[in-house]
Amino acid sequence: MQEDIIYLLSSTKYDNVETKQDRDLANLCGRFGYTQSQFDRLKDYLAKGTEIEREGRQTIVGFEDTFSGTDKVTFEVLKKDDPLGAVLGTITNCCQEIDDSGESCMKHGMIDANGGFVVFKQNGQIVGQSWIWYDEQTHKLCFDNVEVPRSRKKDIYKEGADFAGCLLRAAKAMVGAMAEKGYIVESVTMGKGYNDILDLVRDNYVSIETYIKAVKVDKDNGLLKSSQQVRLLGAEKSLLGKSPSGIYTDTKQGELVIYTSENEDE
Repeated sequence: MQEDIIYLLSSTKYDNVETKQDRDLANLCGRFGYTQSQFDRLKDYLAKGTEIEREGRQTIVGFEDTFSGTDKVTFEVLKKDDPLGAVLGTITNCCQEIDDSGESCMKHGMIDANGGFVVFKQNGQIVGQSWIWYDEQTHKLCFDNVEVPRSRKKDIYKEGADFAGCLLRAAKAMVGAMAEKGYIVESVTMGKGYNDILDLVRDNYVSIETYIKAVKVDKDNGLLKSSQQVRLLGAEKSLLGKSPSGIYTDTKQGELVIYTSENEDE
């Protein structure tokens, strides 16, 4: 009922609004002044994602963070039937929106079984988002980058926000959720290009090149257990995995290593 009232009061009206999901999408599109044509295309994308969700074909499972607290950044992995994924680029002032240069990223997150979105929140408000993708061949999961709305950039630097910790928590939680569905993740990375949180996490995570170099030194010096070395053979390969073909990616400017299978306790 509340969604119906919001839609009726919205300044922008659309044709072909038939279900609650349509109304939720229309409310979001109307808030940002999307055209009928844009709404129709996003509705089509959302329908494809909803079918994937309904049939259980998504590799990246949607769920919310278990942490909470004042000023602490938390995460939510969106389900593929969530209309919010259609407008995250607009909310975070980035190009990952319809009819912009990053539309292919947004579309992939909505309609591809190996794509999705993570929303970062602080005190219940959206302070960032990331398009995420999974490479089944190399078992790599990637936060292509993290976009933060201009109005929220000061908030994420507040004491206790711990964006770096949230990023690692999200990575590990997704690895676990995907493992329950039978999908192996050897590594989790984050693209450097146009990334709004690099300054916050540079001291927590290293580049792929630095990571591999350090691992090779440890191997040569015999500092790693044999079981770790075996796992690292897969982890190093996955770090260099390819992004989705034909889609704009911020990993071309380099990547940080958030997690590898070698991080797990023995």
